[in-house]
Amino acid sequence: MFEEPQDKDQVERIVRINSLRDPYGLADVQAILATNSPPPALMLPKVKTADEVVWLDDLLTERGHAVRLHVIIETNEGLESVHKIAKSSDRIDTLFFGGVDMAAELGCKNSWEPLLYAGSRIVHAAASNGLDAIDVPYLDLEDMDGMIKEAELVRDLGFSGKGSIHPKQIPPLNEVFTPDEETIRYAKTIVDAFKEADTGLVVLDGKLIEKPVIRHMERVLAISTKLSQNNTWEWRLNLVSFLVFRDKLAFRISCQFGCVDLLIEKFSIRSVISFFNVPVTYGVQKFREDGFFIIRYLETT
Repeated sequence: MFEEPQDKDQVERIVRINSLRDPYGLADVQAILATNSPPPALMLPKVKTADEVVWLDDLLTERGHAVRLHVIIETNEGLESVHKIAKSSDRIDTLFFGGVDMAAELGCKNSWEPLLYAGSRIVHAAASNGLDAIDVPYLDLEDMDGMIKEAELVRDLGFSGKGSIHPKQIPPLNEVFTPDEETIRYAKTIVDAFKEADTGLVVLDGKLIEKPVIRHMERVLAISTKLSQNNTWEWRLNLVSFLVFRDKLAFRISCQFGCVDLLIEKFSIRSVISFFNVPVTYGVQKFREDGFFIIRYLETT
């Protein structure tokens, strides 16, 4: 699968394997060690101890695989050990918060306030070790306002991003976690002010700002630089096949964000376009006498 070089499209490919403590996870690891073209990164679910990560790191190092790691913290044991887990391997890039499973273990509601303590521990561990922290996906696809509100809360708490379960969630989440022009200008002003100052603090617009603030401001500028290098977002939906009969539509979509199977009743092409909420062009390959027709590609830009 990863024999060919991956597209340089700023989309990171991560393969989620099974837990390292069950036979399926061990089989996944064996398959990765056996191949000469491993995935660029692995997502590790239900990590409970640092020893699990160290064990996998040692195996990957011995095999010569430069695979990055993304760890999901979603159990009480994992939350208790999150600081040790975060520093257990230089391969780790991200701590993911598995809020759904965590809520089940805690016996609490899967929402912002009941999970605030758990999320804060993950942010703390990630920040202490220079890692990204990604919040649990928002599961209600129809409540975009609720997702945006929750994303803003976790952003202000210190999360670097929020997971998604559908492509239509990605643009608003990117907007929430992307610094606006005013924030970028303010960050540049602070960084420049400290460069010119001889002390560990400056006064800007009547406010006292200490040197530790620079770290956050430099991160804002780094994000801005990254975006300026790749400021064009492209959606590529391909390998799409539709099967239509009367007013029912069944289809599978494979794209750079994943794969989805859907069945829509009483559909129209306009409703499909509205579902994705992006400009769409489509091509009809052929019509059939029995009322079926097949659309072979759906492309958005």
